[in-house]
Amino acid sequence: MNFVSAKQSPEESQEEEMEMFKKLYIDWKGEDQSIDPQYKVIPRFYFKVHIFDYVKTHILMLYFKVSFVMCMLS
Repeated sequence: MNFVSAKQSPEESQEEEMEMFKKLYIDWKGEDQSIDPQYKVIPRFYFKVHIFDYVKTHILMLYFKVSFVMCMLS
């Protein structure tokens, strides 16, 4: 098994990680299914969420919680 070396840049290690994931994903799904185009696409759940989307979601949740409490108090 390959481990990420400390000398690799983040881009290189991310690229290596993606290649390892693709290999494991194809092994799991099986080669015979790779003929179907839907099996060539890695599901979107694997990709990281941008920090802005994460923060924006939590700010909106907080806003709605505060709005709800203010509505209940008035």
